[in-house]
Amino acid sequence: MRTSMVYALLAVVVGGVGCSGTNSGVQTAYNATLNGNFTVPPDTSTGAASLVVTVSGLSITGNLTISANASSAYSVGHIHAGSAGSNGGVLLNLCGTAAILAAGNNPGQAATPACAVGTIPVSFSVPSSTSLMPGSTSVTWAAFVTSIENGGNYAQVHSATHPGGEIRGQIQRTLQTY
Repeated sequence: MRTSMVYALLAVVVGGVGCSGTNSGVQTAYNATLNGNFTVPPDTSTGAASLVVTVSGLSITGNLTISANASSAYSVGHIHAGSAGSNGGVLLNLCGTAAILAAGNNPGQAATPACAVGTIPVSFSVPSSTSLMPGSTSVTWAAFVTSIENGGNYAQVHSATHPGGEIRGQIQRTLQTY
């Protein structure tokens, strides 16, 4: 009996070590539907897009799919801090931006693809939960994850006609059915 308890304990310990990577554990999916009705203030843009991302450990991956042209060419796209109806600062670039160099606790971010109709991959990782988001001097990865879980972030794509935001959508947790 004592031997079987030791084996059971060893199995739990070894199993725990095998699952300790940065992308293991809970993976949570989020989405946003972007259009001119959600910008602040609302606009009459015919542009449209969707954002589908997964947050897992210290990374966010997914796609921004721009499905309709804007009133003028899209310029840049970001994830911003801010609840529905309010504007906030940039936290993560999605498209149309140059690289952000790493500095101090900020890991930086690679240049992003151009903003145009089609699917744009989203992929970003941080070295630790206390790392700053690339577009921020104060928001850490841990704070970003808490905020996105509580509906406190939105995706927005800008254009020359609407430099403050052509299309926008609040990022919400994806309801999963089993």
